[in-house]
Amino acid sequence: MDFFKQVQQPAKFEVEVVERRHAHKGLPLTEEHRRKLSETKKGGTGTFKGKTHTAEARRKMSEAKKGKKLPPRTEEYCRKISESLKGNQRSEETRRKIAETLKANALKYYGKSLIQWAEELNVDRSTINRHVKKGTFPEYFEKKTGKKL
Repeated sequence: MDFFKQVQQPAKFEVEVVERRHAHKGLPLTEEHRRKLSETKKGGTGTFKGKTHTAEARRKMSEAKKGKKLPPRTEEYCRKISESLKGNQRSEETRRKIAETLKANALKYYGKSLIQWAEELNVDRSTINRHVKKGTFPEYFEKKTGKKL
């Protein structure tokens, strides 16, 4: 009878495992351990780096997003974002990169910039940009002004 009582007591082992799992919880880490943990976190690549989604996976993701709208940006939301960004100083290098990007984006379309065309035709810049990308800007200009480009 004592033999069966011993066999039916596996809880003792399980309790020990649970207690060991939390044995070091809350104890300070040594400098060496902290350094090793830090090194493992640095410069790691993402788990998906170098891979691409299949066409089927992209189609499924597209279908899942269709019909879903982002919540509207309320005044409070915009105010909070604005406040969080205030006081952030951009480095000279960052400012230079932004300037270069803006200059590159101010390409000349038929002798004028995107902004100049938008002002001249009294339309939004995105409209001009869309027609330029499609290659339909000359037709759009002719339709809007009655003149050939």
